[in-house]
Amino acid sequence: MGKHYTESTIDVVGDLHNGLHVETSVYDCVAYWKGLTGALQLELFNVFGRILLLQLFCEMTEIQGGGATQVQFNATFATPPVGIQPISAISASVAGLAVGSRLVWQGGVITSVPTVTVVAVGGISDIFPVARQIIGTVGGIGTIGHIPSIADTITTGEARANCFYVPLSDDAYVTAAF
Repeated sequence: MGKHYTESTIDVVGDLHNGLHVETSVYDCVAYWKGLTGALQLELFNVFGRILLLQLFCEMTEIQGGGATQVQFNATFATPPVGIQPISAISASVAGLAVGSRLVWQGGVITSVPTVTVVAVGGISDIFPVARQIIGTVGGIGTIGHIPSIADTITTGEARANCFYVPLSDDAYVTAAF
């Protein structure tokens, strides 16, 4: 007979292997990607303190219709004041992505291009970051988000973002921005 673990034990094992997990609500890609051309960063996560970013991806919850939007992951900080700084290069187009497809941050050098996992039937990705990034400062307050880099004619699309991290300073944590 197989072993059965309590839900709390399963959660702890997941945290130990994957880092702490935070997920946003579903957001309307049309509102944040259509015609913005890098003018507006959608803040996905609030970062308090210094963290080790392990994994970051946006998962499509509704098919991305038309257009040619490309996305760049960024960080910005209120304390100390730091404007929008890239934590990735610009992705390939996310147009036409099926439900379950993902835009995956690659980590490592800032010039790493996020990978678009295109699947006929959603929910399968074999892409993991090549390296981690240290984000934030001790006592700092900031965000992780993304910006569209090309104006789009997108007419439909929704996504949900996921962040996996490890705290690197006392009281460091991440919350969903919405």
